[in-house]
Amino acid sequence: MRKYSKSILCSIFIIILCFVPGDELPQPDLEILYLDKIVHFCFYFVLALIIQYEIKNKIRLRNYLFIFIYALVLGGCIELIQENLIVERGGDFFDLIADLSGAIFGFIVFKLFLR
Repeated sequence: MRKYSKSILCSIFIIILCFVPGDELPQPDLEILYLDKIVHFCFYFVLALIIQYEIKNKIRLRNYLFIFIYALVLGGCIELIQENLIVERGGDFFDLIADLSGAIFGFIVFKLFLR
């Protein structure tokens, strides 16, 4: 577990921020189109980079599949919980698409630049 502590902390950070009730979220002064999708993309981009960093000596296809499935399950569960349990929040399929896009882009950046 200690080996993956950064990944676990990043996941917990994502969960906490995604479960903040919508009426408690700060509203930006500047209107940015699709800001919530950008935030989701960045969360999972960073998460994918951290996971890959922690397993960098073992980068194999199954690890990429694990990261993709982990992002899918984490993002999907968060969206379901937001839709059904969090006040002033709703689940959004396009948030899940942004999550997966961020994770995939994280794969690519790590493979091309950080490996």
